Parts: sequence; structure tokens; C-alpha cells
Amino acid sequence: MGWRVIEPVSPYHGLRAMPGYYGGEPFFAAGPTSSIDLISGQAVESALLVAWSRARFGGKVALAGISMTSFVAQQVASHCHLWPADARPDAAMLISHSGRIEDVTFDGALSVMLGLDVALADAGWSREALARLSRTVDPAEAPDLPPSRIVSVLGETDRWVPYGDGLEVARRWNLPEANIFRYRLGHLGMPVQLTRDAAPFVRLKQVLAA
Repeated sequence: MGWRVIEPVSPYHGLRAMPGYYGGEPFFAAGPTSSIDLISGQAVESALLVAWSRARFGGKVALAGISMTSFVAQQVASHCHLWPADARPDAAMLISHSGRIEDVTFDGALSVMLGLDVALADAGWSREALARLSRTVDPAEAPDLPPSRIVSVLGETDRWVPYGDGLEVARRWNLPEANIFRYRLGHLGMPVQLTRDAAPFVRLKQVLAA
């Protein structure tokens, strides 16, 4: 039966980008509530895909998220106990992840470059108000998945999705050191790195085989 990995693609991003818009443009334009809609909605979508994969192929199923979808994977790892057993992943991989949407919005280099922080302030959103809103989709204090079944992959010079918050999640969730991978690179370098170094995927395979 083997095993399967589901990697969601967020609406408006990648292959789900809309003609005439750059990747993520409608998401940024609808902020800040778009983050709640996307992350919570795609967490449920991921649960349905996990259940479908388990029914269709059998075997174990992991959920992987990179950048924006890492928040989805963290949401699933935080709350999947609320779902039927067949909709819960057996493991999760978090790539270029962070612990606070608020920090991504106000401190992330991409958000600042796009002027998102200024636009939100002009619309009446303070950082404190956004922090309260963001807590609905930030990762829980402790995961529902066992920490031994969560793999973290981080770029130490990531300025788009702040590295420190991602490492704090890994530490707070008590992930084993063998499950934490850190590379001296930024956000855009991570996909290239993972084509050169398969160690995180090897570890995920070991986690699923355990």
C-alpha cells in the first residue's frame, strides 16, 4: 500500500492562481480576514483529502505545508482530534513555517515590500487588533499529533516568514531534534535546497514507518 503525502496548494497561489493576477494577489487584497478564511477552510479541505487518500489507496498519509500552507498544516496538527479518525493525517511536515500570522504581516519582508502593513493600518487595523484576530489560526499551544510525528524544516535567514517564530513552535511543541532541520538560507532558497537534500523527506518516511 505504501504511503502518501498531500501538499495543499492555496487558493490564488501557484497552480490555483487566477488569470490576470499575480500569485496571492486576491488573498492580500482581502486581508486581514482572508488569512482566517484560507487557513481554516483549507484545513478542512486537507481533512477531506486525507480521508479520500486513505480510502482510495490505503496506507498511511502525511500532510505537508510550505510557506502559506505550513499554517494550514499547523492548523491540522493542532485540531485534527475534532475530525473522524480517517480524516486525520498520520504525520505532518512543516516547511518554512512560522507561529504568528501577525508577525508575517507586519515583519515579513514580502508583506512590507507590498505595503500590506501600511494598507492595513490605513484601513484602521492596529497590530494589537490583528494579533487578536490571528490567534484563531495561529498554532495551538500543543499539537494534537504526537510531536514525534511532526517534521520541521526552516531557513535561518528567512525574512518572508520569520524564522524565529517557526523555531519557537518546534520547541514549544517539543519536536525531537531529529525532526528539526535548519538550513542557512532564505525563503525562496528552500525549494531548491529540498531538491538537493532529501534528509527531511527521509525522516518523514521514517516517521511514517514507525
